[in-house]
This record gives sequence, C-alpha cells and structure tokens, in this order.
Amino acid sequence: MKQHYLLFFLIGIFSVTTTAQVSYDQLDKSDLETTILLKNVAPFSVLKADHDHYGMFSFQQSYKELSIADSQNRFEQLEAIVSASRLNTNNETVMIAGLHSAFETISNEAFSENRVIIDEAGNAIRTSEEPIFEKHQKTIIVPLTVNKRGLQTSFYFKSSFFVNTTDKQLSSISADFDNGQGFIDIRFDTPIDVHYVSKGKKELTFKLLFENGEEFSSSATLNISHSRHDTMQLFGRAPQDIISTGVADLSAYSGAVNFAGLGEYEIFLGADGVLDKPVLVIDGYDPGDTRTVADVYDLFSYTDSGGATQNLADIARNNGGFDLVILNLPQYLRLADNSLLNIDNVTDTNGDMIIDENDYPAGSVLVDGGADFMERNAMIFIELLNTINAQKVGTEENVIIGPSMGGLISRYALNYMENMTMDHDSRLWLSFDAPHLGSNLPIGFQHLFNYLAFGLDLGGLGGDQSIVILQPLIDSLIKSPASRQLLVDHLEAHLLAGSDVDFDPAKLLPEPHPYFITFFNAVNALTTSGFPENTRNISMINGSGLSAAFQDKMGVDIVPGREVLNTTIEDVGPSTDATLIARFTPSASQTLEVSDLFIDAPFLCFCDLRADADSESPAATDGVDAAPGGLFNMTALADSFGGTDPLITAFFDALQTDFFSFIPTTSGMALTNQPDWYATPNPNNGDTANETIFDAWYMPPTNEEHVLVTEDHANFALSEIAPSLLSNETFILDDLLIVENNPIKEQLVILSGKTFEQLSVNIYDVMGKEIQKNTIDDPAVRNIIPLNTASGIYLLKLTTEAGSTMKKIVVK
Repeated sequence: MKQHYLLFFLIGIFSVTTTAQVSYDQLDKSDLETTILLKNVAPFSVLKADHDHYGMFSFQQSYKELSIADSQNRFEQLEAIVSASRLNTNNETVMIAGLHSAFETISNEAFSENRVIIDEAGNAIRTSEEPIFEKHQKTIIVPLTVNKRGLQTSFYFKSSFFVNTTDKQLSSISADFDNGQGFIDIRFDTPIDVHYVSKGKKELTFKLLFENGEEFSSSATLNISHSRHDTMQLFGRAPQDIISTGVADLSAYSGAVNFAGLGEYEIFLGADGVLDKPVLVIDGYDPGDTRTVADVYDLFSYTDSGGATQNLADIARNNGGFDLVILNLPQYLRLADNSLLNIDNVTDTNGDMIIDENDYPAGSVLVDGGADFMERNAMIFIELLNTINAQKVGTEENVIIGPSMGGLISRYALNYMENMTMDHDSRLWLSFDAPHLGSNLPIGFQHLFNYLAFGLDLGGLGGDQSIVILQPLIDSLIKSPASRQLLVDHLEAHLLAGSDVDFDPAKLLPEPHPYFITFFNAVNALTTSGFPENTRNISMINGSGLSAAFQDKMGVDIVPGREVLNTTIEDVGPSTDATLIARFTPSASQTLEVSDLFIDAPFLCFCDLRADADSESPAATDGVDAAPGGLFNMTALADSFGGTDPLITAFFDALQTDFFSFIPTTSGMALTNQPDWYATPNPNNGDTANETIFDAWYMPPTNEEHVLVTEDHANFALSEIAPSLLSNETFILDDLLIVENNPIKEQLVILSGKTFEQLSVNIYDVMGKEIQKNTIDDPAVRNIIPLNTASGIYLLKLTTEAGSTMKKIVVK
C-alpha cells in the first residue's frame, strides 16, 4: 500500500506584504503580435518551459494563466474543465481538453535596459521603439483524468474544451491511444471507443494538422486499472457490496452526519475451497479509492532471499488452507432516501453506466470511503466479521490484519464488539505499521502547499496565480474526516479565525485537529487497555527499532531542522523569481522557520511577497519529521498525481529527500506514556515509557517505506498466523532473533521480536569448540553481550524455550 496521498500540516507564523499593483494599461502594445500578454505565471508553471509531454494539472494551470492574460476572453471554460477533471474515475468516458496558443511576454532585457520603466504612478511605460516582446507558442492536449478504472474506454474531445488562439486553421486531429492501433483520426464531440487488453500506464499522443501544413503534437499519460466488470470478465470474480447495519454515532464531530457505511469485499478461498480459516484484511487510507481489492492483495508481495517474488497471502492460502477476505472502502453515493450505491454500479434509467458525475441522482452525496470517519468504516468491518462468522465452516477463529489506517479501524471495531459483548470470534490481531499514536506529515510542506494553493490570489501579482493541483490536496485530503482524526499536527488547528491562509502566531507547537482527540478518546474508552483484549495482539512496523536515521537523496542522514527544499523558479513574472524553502521541524525546545515563500516582484507590484512559517518542537522531543518511522514515499505521491506531469515533477525533483517520517516507530508500536518520537523501543523491560501493549512484534533495524512487506515481515506474520507452514521452530527463531550488525566488533547485539523467558547464547569456533556462553533472563528487544573472542568466523547458537537456531557471525 504505497502510500500515494500527501497530507501536510502547518504550525507557525505567516506574513505577507503587498502594495499597489503595477498597471500595464498605458504600455504601448502596438507591435504586440498576439492578443495575449502574459505578465506572470505561477511557480512551476510550464508555459515558459520546453516540454512536449503534459498532464491534466499542467493543462489546467496553463489554461488558467492564459485566461487571465487573454484580452479576448477565449479561455471561458476553466470552471467547466476543472469540474470535469478527475484524479481518479470509474467512468467509462474520459474527456479530452486542449489548447494551441501563441502568447507574448515582456523580455527581461526590456526591463534591465530600461526599455520599460515604472513611473511614479505605478504605470509601465515604454521608453524605446526597440522590441520589448518575446513570442511563445504552446500546444497541450490531455485526458482530464489521471487514473481511470476500466479497460473499456470512450474518449470524448469536447469542442468547447479546445482553444486555438492563433490565426492558423485546424485541418485535422489524430491520436494514438496506445492500444496497438496506431494513430486514428478523431473529431470533436464524437465518442472514440478504445478497448485496452491490459491494465497499466498508457502513453497517449495527439497531433494537430493545420491547413498551412504545420503539425504540432502533445503527449500525456493515462493510468488504466481493472474495473469490477473487468475482474468478472477476466477472472470470473468480483467484489460484493456490504452495508453496515450498525450506524456509528458521530455526534461528537461537528458537522458530521450519521448514516450507514458501504464497503466491498472479496473472498479468496484456500486450497481446500472451503471458507473455514478466515484471514480478514481491511484497507487503509485511500482517498479516491485508488486501490482495488486486487491491489490490497498485492500489498503482501515481497522478494525473498533468492530474488524470487512471493506473496504472503498466496503462501497462507495454498500451503495452509487459509482464506483471505479483503475489505475495500470505495467511493459511494448516499442518495436522497439515505440508500447507498457503489459508484461502480451507478447506472441511468436505461441501465447504462453514468459517464458524468454531474449526472448522479438528484440529492445524492458522494462519500469517499477511503478517507471517511474511521468509526463508520469500523461498522462496515463489524458487518463483514459477522457475515464471515455466519458463513464459515468449522470452529477456526479469525485472524485480523490491519495495514496502516486499517489497523486503527480494526482496533476500533474489535474494541467496540468487546465493549458491546459481541463475539468477533477472532484469535489474532496483526497491526501493520498502523498509527496508534497518530501519523505525521511535515509542517513546512503544509504551510507552503496551503499558501501556493490558495494564497496567490493577490492584486499585486496581477490576478489569481494559485496552483490548481494543490487545491484538491488541501480540500479533499488534508481536510477529510480521516486526516483530521489521524494527524498529530493539523492545518486547521493553526488558522486564524475567519482565514483560510493566515496563521495564529501564538500557535507554534504541534496541535491536532479536534477530531484527533475525539477519536482517540473514543477508541481508548471502549476497553480497559484501549486495545482488543480477547485476541493475541501483534505488531509489525516499518520504522527502525534501533532509532536509526533515514537518508536524503545523497545518502546523508536526515536530522531535525534539516533543510529539504531550497529552489528558485525563474521568470514567474518580468524580472521576477520565486524562492521556496522548507525545513523539517527542529530539535527539542527550538524554534525554526520551516517554510518560506519569497517573490521579489518589482515589475508586478511595488512590493515583495513573503509568506513564512515558524515551528517550535516540544521540550520532550525533537521534531517528528525526521523521527524513525515508516517512511512516506514522495516519489510514489508524484506517480499518483500523474508521474510524468512536468508541473508535478518539477516540485519533487527540487526536494532534497524522497522521504519523511509518516508513521513514527513509537506510534506503530503504540509505546505507552511516550512523548518522545525518537525513543528506542524496549518493550516489557519495566521501563513504562517504552512498553507496548503488543504480545509480539517485528521491527526492522532500518527505516523502510510505509507498509512495505519484506521477507522478514512475511516470516514473522506466518510464524503467528500459521506456524505449521514454517519448516521448524528454528525457522521461526531465525525471524524473531536477529543479529544487529554482522560483522561484529566489540559487542554482540541480539534483537528479539518476541517475549521469551530466557535466552541462551553459545559461541563456537569453526572446530565446534565452545568459547563463550551467556544466559539472559527475560531478554529485552535489544540485548548487548560483550565479546571475549579474537577476530574470525564463529557459529552462534541462540536457544529459547521455543527452540534454537544457528547463525554464522564474523568478528573483526
């Protein structure tokens, strides 16, 4: 579950200084060849860059900037285009939009050589007959969808969604939809049916031929995945809808509405073909339902030590007869009568799939299940548990696996059932890198993104230059119910009353949204411990169990306060550059500027524009951004927004790191009374600040990408789910007892992923002679043993009450 959604938070001080706008009304434009004088663009705009491959967001931003500059108002469809655009869609029809435009800018030399000056009244005045304008031309044609579900696709190039501002007459349009058919002629307002035989990334190429013989091309990417219909046609199976009979009480959340929730699930039977050994998995945070049931299944794939691809679910099903039940949280409609309808099944009165979200039934509300309140999704999971318990054969108790947010949803569901004396009939709950103390996203990024999304609508910049792509990121992701419940520091907790962009300078310390407090108070109140108490509870995480640091793009350790972005974007306006700086949160008790946007705009306004934010870390801990933890992969985020869209890649290429701490180790391990994000877990050793509620665990020595399954994760999970699948107890111990560093210098460090009563350590030379023996009662997670051996190769025997294992070690 590569996490593909960027949620950022803000804390700090915000300031903007602007004055009067420069007027270009009196500027002599007699030699302007076009009717579009582009005075300024947004940071990362593609209009002045040399590209031939674009994405939906690059097109939207370019269309918006040209609409502001066009004196003939030919770019009238921006609102309709944005409304028709989809990051993810289940619709069969994909809209196409395009532009072919010539435009001009005032050259930097015209200002630097005083061919254009600003008078005392703020007017741009031409002082020379020498040329001052530079001419540009741009062709951009894109699908108005980034990710599309369904192999059957109908493309539709709406004539009103195409603008040609040149005097050239269009002769024909052709397109290669990457379906093996090559280029075909296409017409405006006419459906083009395309059937793909496989899912994956499709490279679309469009060509415009003009009557004068000139030809221009533009390319874009469309990601295709299987729809429910495809799954049925190709594999003879499809998810089933499930609607909760229990309705979560969300009255404690301001603005929330109580109604039943809808999910979809699929059962993958084991080798015996009988539903008798269920393993239930619930998907995690997934706004827009970008992951299908099949994608959740693929989450459990990993590469073994021999380089072969394995899948934990396949092993459990094929070798142990276990049955995998996956619950996905899709987008669905709540109709006017409160009935629910999966958008995969939305049809019109003729039974045809609705192709436009604007045609949904009157009074319906779209619910984004993958980002909805966790309590409502927990009720869906409870419904599924009851359904499976009623259907299964035999007396085998269930196994529950909760990756990421799914760990919190399943925790709430099990707690609720135990509180209400409902029998969940489950023996094992596996939390996989779940945020039991909350999740994190950098405050500096949050401030920067929020301001770029909504703060550039300033007179001094000559109009609204806000970045289109960032607006749904803020509105749909950061402000979603689940995000408000999960994040340890949240944008809305720091806004000044009545403002969407201004921040309260008194609020420097991290502060979550009120939803966060409400949720965790609720889940903790359901049982004495705040966790399921009728199951064996285990955890595997992706954060380092040794408090190791993670690295930047150059392999340098990331530390608190680290600068992670410092880039200057040239020519956002005449002789105007924009500088963007972001830093991770600082060391304990320190205050640091974590975000800074600076635009020196002498020829746009009599002003400099500056927006910055400071952050203070608590006395008890360094800033969470650099903490050990399951890592958020920002490259994966770029891919989810189009991957090859130059507007997106320009920003991510400027970052000095691909990762930040998303699920801190302390959160994934649910360490008790733990205010320090950098604490080294040492569970069950009497140190109450570092204890965990989990009965067993796997923590890697280094930080890994969030919900990445490795062979060690798979072996740990199998040792708990189905120990009989492993060859012997030695194999189990190979996974649970790990040598921290090998070769070894002065001390041997043994990492334990499970609670044992005693650990015996025997070291033998290559002739089999015992040269050292140690016994450790109640071994901790990290056990240090001084060595009394010379350099060489030795055999290490580790023995517990569960058996023994042999390992080869090298002493230097």
